[in-house]
Amino acid sequence: MRIIGYIEHATYMVTVFKMDDKFSVKFEKNLLEQTYKYRGGQHMMGIEDVKRVIDAAFIKRVDNIFETMESTRLDSLRVEDGVDEFDEIV
Repeated sequence: MRIIGYIEHATYMVTVFKMDDKFSVKFEKNLLEQTYKYRGGQHMMGIEDVKRVIDAAFIKRVDNIFETMESTRLDSLRVEDGVDEFDEIV
């Protein structure tokens, strides 16, 4: 797998990879990431075709998924009131 380019975005680091005839687009935000994979073919030949797919509607859906992911991550870190996170060592 090799990096074939980046897509500029104000919020996300967007990296485009290629391996054989497949493309992967990875979105990174803080400690979270999403990856979308596409088979190469007549509609997906290079980075320009990938950029065409990553439109405003696609980014909006990525935003929504990141919001859900962040909420899930934060919920997993919450400690119930009155419950110690670690056993007491005497």
